[in-house]
Formats: sequence, structure tokens, C-alpha cells
Amino acid sequence: MCRTDNPPSCNGSVTSWHHRLTSLIGDVTCHSDFINTTSDVTVECTDFGAWQIAGSCLQYKWSNPPLTLFPVAIPLPVRPGWSVCVEGIPTAPIRFTVDLMVGADNRALHADFRFQYSTTPNEIIIMGYKYNGAYLGRVEFTSFPFSVNQPFHLRIKATDTGMYELIVNNTLCASNPHQPILPATAITSVNVNNYISVTHLNLLCSM
Repeated sequence: MCRTDNPPSCNGSVTSWHHRLTSLIGDVTCHSDFINTTSDVTVECTDFGAWQIAGSCLQYKWSNPPLTLFPVAIPLPVRPGWSVCVEGIPTAPIRFTVDLMVGADNRALHADFRFQYSTTPNEIIIMGYKYNGAYLGRVEFTSFPFSVNQPFHLRIKATDTGMYELIVNNTLCASNPHQPILPATAITSVNVNNYISVTHLNLLCSM
């Protein structure tokens, strides 16, 4: 027999129980950093005495995530107006990057924040995309509101008008058109890497 005081882990809490002819159903409310990705989430004790889970609560927000967390899958389909928010601290005067991934390697947006890297000028933001192994559509911006060892809040927004906007500490500092070959609706995950300590990540910060 199933015990209602010990339902299976489902990233949520059972808020109500109701009986069906041959089973017991528990309605689930997702935990605060998780989101319901289906019409509903339930746990069910079948007439065989076994628990089953229907639907899913998936995580969309992290505080102090480990660097090994990335890339992180986006739990819901991306739509115009979607944003991802990253809070972090640059750890070295070199670079850090944020990529909006399409599958394993393509990038609908490659945002490279360079203190000093390769032969490019110091303190520059590069926006572009990656398709079939090639980095394309490069645009450079000299607005650079980052300092080593200083925390920042970055919001990357896919706007309704077909732009990517980089909003740093509530100030717009760069924008770049979507690339039709890799539209925002194709984005599947977010990757943050290189010289940065991520302290907060919200994959759905437009909600």
C-alpha cells in the first residue's frame, strides 16, 4: 500500500488528495524554483500499490549554482519576449561568455564579454551566432559595464521585434538582430563559461 505521508519525489508538494475507482490521486504544486511544464502534475497510487508520477516540475532558477551545471536546458519553449538572467562575478581580466544554444553546438546568440582576449581591443562586447561550426554575424560594442571581482546582473532578452538585448544592471548596453537561420524559438539551453563565478541563474526571468 502507498502511504500519503511519503509520496515520491516530484520537485513539488502534494496539496490535495482525491480517490478514483481503483487509485488515489495527489495534486502537486511545484516548489518555488520549479515550474509546471505540463497541464498538471500528479502522483498516483495504483491498485497495485505502486506510485506513478504524471507531468513534471522542472527547475528554472538556481542560486549559487556550480560551474559544472552548464549548459542548462530551458524547461519551456522560448517565445518572443523571453529573457534569461545571469548574476555573476568576473574572476579574471580575460573574458566570459553566455551562449543561447540550439542543440549541442549551434548558438542562436554568442555573447562574448572580453576584458582582454586575443588581439581584440580591451573591454569589448561581441555578439554573433554559431552555425555548422562557424562563428558568424559578429558585431562589436564598446559599452563595457563590467569589472573584475565586481558582481553584475545581466538580462538577455529576445524581444518581440526580433532583437537580442543585453541589459546590464538595468541599463541597455547592446542589441543585435536575431539570425533567421537560428530563431529564438529554436533555443534549447543556456551555457555560461570561462572566467566567471555564477551566483544566480533564472531561465525564465521575463515571467
